[in-house]
Amino acid sequence: MSSNSTRDTVLSLDKTEYLGASTRTHMPTVSPRLAEVYSVLPPSGEGEGPRNLDFDGWQGSNADLLDYSSRNVRETSHAYRVAKVKVFEIRRRRDENGQDLRGHHRSLKKRFLAGYEEEDLDLVALESPPSPRIADLREQSRDFVERARDPELPAKLRGPKTPTAALDFPALADEFEEKVNVYDQRNKELKEAEKQRDEALAAKRAAKELNKRIYTNVARIQEGLYRLAGLDELADRIRITIPVRSSKPATDTPAPDGEPADPPPADPPQPEPPAQSALPQDSAA
Repeated sequence: MSSNSTRDTVLSLDKTEYLGASTRTHMPTVSPRLAEVYSVLPPSGEGEGPRNLDFDGWQGSNADLLDYSSRNVRETSHAYRVAKVKVFEIRRRRDENGQDLRGHHRSLKKRFLAGYEEEDLDLVALESPPSPRIADLREQSRDFVERARDPELPAKLRGPKTPTAALDFPALADEFEEKVNVYDQRNKELKEAEKQRDEALAAKRAAKELNKRIYTNVARIQEGLYRLAGLDELADRIRITIPVRSSKPATDTPAPDGEPADPPPADPPQPEPPAQSALPQDSAA
């Protein structure tokens, strides 16, 4: 299975990091122009000096917020991918244990028939083939273990056919029970791993929703600041557009390994392509 980031996660990170880099790159141009725009305001109160507005600090905080959001998305996405791989590996090993149980069940039946009568298979719960359903197979296995430990079992059986064909039923019960216990432990590990995967998925989705909100609103703030500074063409580069949602209802498609499917991508709005202008090109583009 793939453990790479999904395409929508990569696109979200790319757009968020682009906006942060653009904000820092153009800060030396934008902040002085904003200071000039706001210089027309009178002092805040009588006897006070000109207003000291920290446009570098404001824009720097916006870029820092974008950086935080990117890290959050990247870390939660990575944790989810790790959790998915862990579930896949444990499920594979659990299924191998199940196949081992089936093979052991068949082997026991052959060993029994080599020394005892077929009519007595029901006395040791081996009359039926191993069930394809693992829950039923576990019950078949438990039945054999219980009956094989019955001290009166040898007296009930017609056999062994020869002294060398006699079976040590308590030892066989211990061996089979150990295999069942290994399967049960693997199944317990799988349930815990699935719980961790679902928690990681919830954290990833929350991080992407937060990233969408941060990206959308910081882009709007920065666009407004650029326009207020008279840099309309620069503002056009980061202007966002809201995608039109389809009226067709979404269908839930299960993930290949049975886990909850990730929802349809909800990317942050796309920045419009840069317009041709005489301004220096964005170094972060």
